[in-house]
Amino acid sequence: MKEIDGDTFKIDDDLSNIKEKMKLDNSEVFFEDKSIIIMTYDNLYLINDGTGTDVLGIYKSSGGNLEKKVYKSDINKQFNFIVFSNDEKMNCYQAGDENFVDGSLYKIYTIKYNSNTNMFSTPKEIISRNKSAGCAVYEDDLKTLSE
Repeated sequence: MKEIDGDTFKIDDDLSNIKEKMKLDNSEVFFEDKSIIIMTYDNLYLINDGTGTDVLGIYKSSGGNLEKKVYKSDINKQFNFIVFSNDEKMNCYQAGDENFVDGSLYKIYTIKYNSNTNMFSTPKEIISRNKSAGCAVYEDDLKTLSE
């Protein structure tokens, strides 16, 4: 892509070779069919037919303390992401934590890019945890994000 002015970009026709994946500071760019997917630490963006889409718009995380909340899966064209709902920086809780009140903590979702439609599917919830699940379960769930 080439910047035209501060707000406009176009495909750079001067390039003769584009890599399938580029790594930028705090984000990765994937070229899929006619689309460009930008994965940041907490979101996915799809650029398709000149239109940019905030893919995870309603799935905003409120809480947790992770450097990264969106992960590229080992499965082709699939991404996994975690959404915290604890409104604080705790990623997990242990029995006996001060002022512990059980409730929803986080959910993990998966979303897949469809080459036929050049769009993402609707995210599917694969894991839902409460605070009482504990830190051992949380560590296993983190591994799921990159599988």
